[in-house]
Amino acid sequence: DFYSDEDVYLYAYHYCFPSGNYHWNSTVYGPNGWYDYDYGNLNVTNNSWWTDVWEYFDGELPPGEYTWYYGFTNWGDISRYVSHNFTVIDNGTGTNVTGSCSFPSFEATPYALYAGDDLTYNWTMNGDISSHVYLSLHSGWGTQYYYSGIVVNDGSHTITLPSQMNPNLDYTVYVESAFQDGRTTLCWKYGAIDILGSNEGPLGNNTAVPPTVDLTPRISMWFGKVNQHNENGTWMTDPDGVAGAGSYDDWGDEGWGDRKLEYCQRFWPDTVDVVLRDSPEEIIFYTRYNSEAYLSTKPVWECVLEGAQVPELTGVCSIDLTITPTELEVGDTLTVSWTMTGDIPVEVGIAFFSTVQGQWNVGVQYHLSEITANDGGFAYPIPQGMNPDRDYYMYIDAELTDDFTTYCWKYGSFDILASNEGALEEVLDNLFNSTDRTPRISMWYGKVNQHNENGTWMTDPDGTAGAGNFNQFGSDGWGDRKLEYCQRFWPDTVSVAPMGAEQIVFYTRGNQVAYLTTKPVWQCVQDTDGDGILDPDDADDDGDGWSDILEQACGTNELDVNDVPADSDGDQICDLLDDALDEVITDASEEDAGFLPGFSAIGGLAALCAAMLIGRRRVE
Repeated sequence: DFYSDEDVYLYAYHYCFPSGNYHWNSTVYGPNGWYDYDYGNLNVTNNSWWTDVWEYFDGELPPGEYTWYYGFTNWGDISRYVSHNFTVIDNGTGTNVTGSCSFPSFEATPYALYAGDDLTYNWTMNGDISSHVYLSLHSGWGTQYYYSGIVVNDGSHTITLPSQMNPNLDYTVYVESAFQDGRTTLCWKYGAIDILGSNEGPLGNNTAVPPTVDLTPRISMWFGKVNQHNENGTWMTDPDGVAGAGSYDDWGDEGWGDRKLEYCQRFWPDTVDVVLRDSPEEIIFYTRYNSEAYLSTKPVWECVLEGAQVPELTGVCSIDLTITPTELEVGDTLTVSWTMTGDIPVEVGIAFFSTVQGQWNVGVQYHLSEITANDGGFAYPIPQGMNPDRDYYMYIDAELTDDFTTYCWKYGSFDILASNEGALEEVLDNLFNSTDRTPRISMWYGKVNQHNENGTWMTDPDGTAGAGNFNQFGSDGWGDRKLEYCQRFWPDTVSVAPMGAEQIVFYTRGNQVAYLTTKPVWQCVQDTDGDGILDPDDADDDGDGWSDILEQACGTNELDVNDVPADSDGDQICDLLDDALDEVITDASEEDAGFLPGFSAIGGLAALCAAMLIGRRRVE
């Protein structure tokens, strides 16, 4: 094989010729047919031991497959003809170079093998096909290399693995464009293999290699460098060598920073939207005309194709959150489940934190904070060292991006038990820490109104409803129409009653900028069970036969007729309160100093009496 800029010599050696006159001819056929023809005569005397004929091509052969036919004859009893095939490889300097390439396929087989086995790289290449490729095998993303070399780009290469390799490491195979002895980093691709331990069995060569490449169509831009696009998992520089991140007004046809949708459509015509990803990527960019390479981490935009576009957003969402169990010990697993309505994001934020007991936002300590897939469930093992005397909360919110405008979140509480805690603590927690589901609204001049549905404060989805009056602001003014405003969300509202102020997040017009403040709150008064008694005066709002205070103590929803406490013995005292009473009696029997119950028992009895017999609303 030769490269297209190399000199090519074609030699014919003749040994032990009998004396006489000979005629020779040489014909070269290339990728486009006949390429060269030459001929001549040989005059051999004294039975020459050898003579030769040669042709010379000075770096002029175009890339392709060639056949050289050569022969000689004395026009009598001696005649010999032979042929030889050779290949001229494009070295990437021709006029057809576009400045881009890709590896549509790349794998190393077998995927699972032992140290010392043979490993075969297989690949295909499109675009500017380099004369060579660079191959490597490493662990720990380049921490240690086991193979690294530049080989001829013929689509396959086999190596023998070292005899000592750690089966507990992750191993990565890699291919990259190269020319002769130099890497070009014009295109590349990764894959993975598994080194088996002595106690593991091979998976076989037919096992499919798990995907290691993100195939999502996407683009990236960096001011002063040529734009990049990722096609089938390979980052490629723009072949024109001039497309940049500037604006159209400043750079004309070369400016794509304010035309990302159109830029996506250059490569994927069915693109209908562009979405900024949460995480940047490490990409190789090039200076103008794709001359010098620079490795950098830059933002990435997904090119959303038709049929996969993000649904139109309404600007509002809500979350129903369930935490189980509500009481657990160190080492137990806390399960968080949720459902969402409205604008549903791809990801949610999850946080697990604690505060000083009874003091919200005092001594806050985060034990977990991460972004996770919005799949409706999350499990968290409670780690060692948790203080049972602190208040614990789990929080979830819609994870916002530049293209998401949803505003919803929800808190839930749970209790980490000490060795002597149980049902009584749960009752007290239900009474003092349960979610307030009262339908209510809040207003702040200059900001968008808020309403609380099932314990979650939500901004008005229209982004314009405010605290002004109707005469001043027309349909956007609700300050003098609070009853009608309640009826937008709870049509059965019959009156409005003031409540205590609460800490709430409000937004500017269009739900743009958030502000945390404490503002007045109004209850949207209803008659949930339709018995003619309004909820504030009704001891049993939902009419399920259980008083509101008992439902709160037992941990059920006093506004939901279908959510009633468990009562195994039918004595109208829920199972949780039965267990709490048993705890109080047991604690009293274990107190020292005579027959008078101690403080903990008296406090427990007082709490249970308050729950079962006195009042109907939680103590604030």
